[in-house]
Amino acid sequence: MSDRTPKKPLSDLAMLRTEKIFGTKDNTKPYIGLEHITSGEPALIASATANSSISTNSVFYTGDVLFGKLRPNLRKSLVAPFDGYCSTDILVLQPNSGFDPGFVARVFQREEVFNEAVRTAEGTKMPRTSWGNLKDFCVFVPDNYYEQRQIARILDTLDEAIQKTEQLITKLKAIKQGMLHDLLTRGLDENGQLRDPVAHPEQFKPSPLGLIPREWEVKKLGEILDYEQPTKYIVKSTQYEEYGIPVLTAGKSFILGYTREREDIYNNFPVIIFDDFTTESKWVTFPFKVKSSAMKLLKNKEKTDLFFVYNVMQILNFKPGSEHKRFWISEYSKLVIPLPSLSEQQQCAYILLQMESMIEKEENYLSKLRLLKKGLMHDLLTGRVRVNIQTEENEHEDRHHS
Repeated sequence: MSDRTPKKPLSDLAMLRTEKIFGTKDNTKPYIGLEHITSGEPALIASATANSSISTNSVFYTGDVLFGKLRPNLRKSLVAPFDGYCSTDILVLQPNSGFDPGFVARVFQREEVFNEAVRTAEGTKMPRTSWGNLKDFCVFVPDNYYEQRQIARILDTLDEAIQKTEQLITKLKAIKQGMLHDLLTRGLDENGQLRDPVAHPEQFKPSPLGLIPREWEVKKLGEILDYEQPTKYIVKSTQYEEYGIPVLTAGKSFILGYTREREDIYNNFPVIIFDDFTTESKWVTFPFKVKSSAMKLLKNKEKTDLFFVYNVMQILNFKPGSEHKRFWISEYSKLVIPLPSLSEQQQCAYILLQMESMIEKEENYLSKLRLLKKGLMHDLLTGRVRVNIQTEENEHEDRHHS
């Protein structure tokens, strides 16, 4: 790097805190294990009570950096939000004076630092790095304290936006789940309002699924959905491209890659795509290809709203077979679901689609925030982009002279 991007070893920024606790612990203090730290994000999932760990623990204090040394490829690092105890598989690093603690914490979340931890890890099954292996690794450190602090503030602001967006998505999904339950058990009356089984019990009837609106039917999925195994649409991973027609799986990854081969595209949409290995299903409305013969395509056999049926399958937690058992058409076809009139299905589906749209919008925004953070982490923590600190320095001078 040039003179504008000074580098220092990690040992200049922080020192290893070696304090340990043996035997009886202060149970008012929390315990943090590697399992409590989010992989790849500076976030704490949870904590436990001190007595939940019977082994020797490291002691940490508010503001210390907790850096996972076991399996460093998991990229676990965060700032301690309180005093407590932690696993000895976590390095406890105290920021040195003269450096902004927030900036120091960010340095230990750099991809390059994680890569060095992975490179220096020893052991095959349980690889561990050490402070001795990391402390001489050199990183960009602005000489100006205010530049360090400004970098930390910028990244803190992004993390706060990411956290708030994640919380909003969680809230929207909870609202959707509650709405889904209401719509699929009570339905909508002629005025578009949820039926009330307490105020109007006469509007409901018993069924194998419990009380349902009197106008509804109970049908087997095999009566309303058709089944197809799209072997001719299979795409191998060696054929993936960076763009083109999506190649789908029903699991969490959903879109595995893209292909530019347009022959035999499946575009008889909408469709429910189902993976009989993972028993995961997805709602698809665009042309696609699939990854393997394990995929099943479920389509309308009679006039129903397929999105409504898909949501019924989700709320009934449709998981035919066991974890290791292949999906069989006989299992799916016998599953019974409640079925309103087509117009009521469409009304319910419209409300659910609105919720899906809101969730998708926030998830897209979250993806953009994460990409922005990744870019800024690289630019600001390598010195590729320098921040303007003139304003903050002037304010400090004004406070000093006032």
